[in-house]
Amino acid sequence: MSAAASLVEVGACVKLNDVVKRYDTSDGEVLALGPVSFDLRRGEFLSVVGPSGCGKSTLLTLLSGLAEPTEGSVAVDGRELRGPNRECGIAFQSPVLLEWRTALDNVLLQFEMRGMDRETYRQQAIDLLRSLGLEGAERRYPRELSGGMRQRVSIARALIHDPPLLLLDEPFSAVDALTRDQLVADLQRVWLEHDDLTVLFITHHIEEAVFLGDRVLVMTPRPGRISELIDIDIPRPRRIHDRDLKGHGDYSRRIRDLFVQSGVFREGAR
Repeated sequence: MSAAASLVEVGACVKLNDVVKRYDTSDGEVLALGPVSFDLRRGEFLSVVGPSGCGKSTLLTLLSGLAEPTEGSVAVDGRELRGPNRECGIAFQSPVLLEWRTALDNVLLQFEMRGMDRETYRQQAIDLLRSLGLEGAERRYPRELSGGMRQRVSIARALIHDPPLLLLDEPFSAVDALTRDQLVADLQRVWLEHDDLTVLFITHHIEEAVFLGDRVLVMTPRPGRISELIDIDIPRPRRIHDRDLKGHGDYSRRIRDLFVQSGVFREGAR
């Protein structure tokens, strides 16, 4: 039985209903997001793409239960989410690793925080790190790892307890282009290997959103709303060099057209 069996019996299925998020600032109240309504289907990979400041990260904090909507509701498996969602894994733009712990110990931190016996899952953690290209790096400290390796550790930590829902907030934004392509390919492979894993992936990168997503949720400038939710009809597994093919390009152009229409891009920027 996997670690997740003791944490959750059914996979994640998320429903947002007329969700609005406002913040109080020194300049007054700011409408950051909404209203937004959509369903996150069990087992799908949903990419979210939009301009800076449109509420993408706010959306992630609402799904994780780290923030509550000002209006509307977020439901997971039919239950309204109130408080932190312990049945999800999260990886942010920064790996947020503990510098005094090895890569392996950073991953096993998940079980310590949950009051579970970390030693029971040691080999599982080693196997996951190796599947993410970190064989031989299990006992290295963060300072001994490259940026891409640190982000792999962060993703392994988010996945180690077999969460039904994985939330990724621009996890590849700080790495170089070649490393980013490899991380994207690795993420697709790991997702395909995890049955019923639901992923919400936030990115600024249009081609990346298309390559990874079963659907792409395109957001407007602030206050963030849904411009369009696009089904991506491209067979899997997808290969990095396939992004140059017509199907990928058509979807990317469609998203860029939406950004032109909403004023994100000025005419001629396509």
